[in-house]
Amino acid sequence: EELLNSLQGISTEAGYEYVLYREKEGSVNVILQIVYTKPASPAATAGLKRGDLISHINGQQLTVSNYQSLLSTVRGSHSVEYKPLLVDEQRFGETKSLSLNALQYAENPNYLHKVIETGGRKIGYFVYNFFASGTDSEPGKYDKEMDAIFADFKSQGITDLVVDLR
Repeated sequence: EELLNSLQGISTEAGYEYVLYREKEGSVNVILQIVYTKPASPAATAGLKRGDLISHINGQQLTVSNYQSLLSTVRGSHSVEYKPLLVDEQRFGETKSLSLNALQYAENPNYLHKVIETGGRKIGYFVYNFFASGTDSEPGKYDKEMDAIFADFKSQGITDLVVDLR
């Protein structure tokens, strides 16, 4: 059942994706940087954003020796200490804490689509996170949505297309 759910984009989680780094060269501390938050997820609702840095999970500093066991807890409810990325100021803010509740989340693979106009060209930009056609309750839902996105691109007369496969 877990495998079938994962193939449909359904998982129990707080709704964020990340990459790992050492805090500094030679440091044993590890930081987790948010790559993206999933729309309407607990992480997005709590205010986590792309670029934010997480240093602690459930009150424990992430290190090279414990990060794997701490990361195994993020699929359930957990707390984090993080520094928000202040893009306009080009710096990180003060450390904040928040609790995130995990829930069963059905992620839509059609993550983002828009038309960008530049230099006399219309560029259709489409981000697709994983391959899933729909859920058991709505078979083909995501495929139909993708068809509508590409029909919209066509109706807007795009000249170029970027398909970003995550």
